[in-house]
Amino acid sequence: MAENTQLIKLIETEFKLINEGLEQQGKQTYRTAASQAQLLQVTPSALSHYKNSVRFMSRELAVQFAQKLRETLGTRNSPEEIEVLAAALFAARPVGSAAQAKAGDWLRGIGQPDHLLIGEFRDLPIIRPGLKLSDMSICLTEEISESIAKGLSYAMLFPYTKGLLMNDHLPRPFRELLARLYESLVATYLHILKGAIACSHGTSSLGHNQSGNVDTAVEIRNRFRIYSWRDNSDDQQDTKSKVLAGCPSTDNKTFYYVDPDKQIQTWQWISTPEGEQLIQKGYGLSVTAASEYYSEWKFYPLINYHNEYKTLPSNEQMQKFVDASIIKQPRLWEEIDLNVEEKYNGWFERLLNDVQSHKNEE
Repeated sequence: MAENTQLIKLIETEFKLINEGLEQQGKQTYRTAASQAQLLQVTPSALSHYKNSVRFMSRELAVQFAQKLRETLGTRNSPEEIEVLAAALFAARPVGSAAQAKAGDWLRGIGQPDHLLIGEFRDLPIIRPGLKLSDMSICLTEEISESIAKGLSYAMLFPYTKGLLMNDHLPRPFRELLARLYESLVATYLHILKGAIACSHGTSSLGHNQSGNVDTAVEIRNRFRIYSWRDNSDDQQDTKSKVLAGCPSTDNKTFYYVDPDKQIQTWQWISTPEGEQLIQKGYGLSVTAASEYYSEWKFYPLINYHNEYKTLPSNEQMQKFVDASIIKQPRLWEEIDLNVEEKYNGWFERLLNDVQSHKNEE
């Protein structure tokens, strides 16, 4: 990512004036990154991300920055002046660059506790079958596994109801396409989970008091789950009307990234001759500003639950959360229970055994 020189210059100019005024008054100044972040009410890492174009601020956050900067000295703080500064902060972008990143670098960069990634797939993920655990060169899975091991939460979404796989009203080719997509997502999920557990095997990198590898694996699994769209339609509804029972979208492979400041970014995954790239489609939508679509509707209640518990919910946890919530809306997702499918029965125990066997071979 390129430095956001426009934003850096705006912030440096404001703090220069603030510090000069505070020195004249004999008051404490804001010269360190930590003190500046504290004044702006963000974490130092978040402020660094904004300055280095890892993320872009929302309109809401730009107003917050402008108010804090201008109200500290009590000068140039009329509503009009604050609005002008907020508009400049919001519009600041790296000169001559697009919101684009190498996918692997970006995914490694978000591997931190309390960060949430949501991957929505309407196309087959890029994965080559038959690879061993020691060969972690599958496209992007190594990077995601490492980030999950470091604390990232990741919700992987199959944005259709599983009932569509057996819906005779669907054309057979489309039904077969959905089946391939489902099987590929499950295979990718298992591969990433195995990689994440392997990355953290025998370490304390998650920052928790670990009592063993099984506890570590369970902790990782609680932050990495796979979900399908939930059918909330009337059971008596005509089957034909359920043919398109899926999460509405116009994208194929899309990542939604939610940081601890509750800023949401939307990134489209594309393949180019130079490698895998992520193009930022939307930036600066906070959970508050976009609650109707992002939080209280499309992904409900995944983001809401993660904001409160820093993990991802099982079906039982989701339902309890929804029942207790003031948001009167049914949950839109359900965790895919692989144990109900005969070929996956006992999958988690087998996965742990595979990781342990691989470790013993090393």
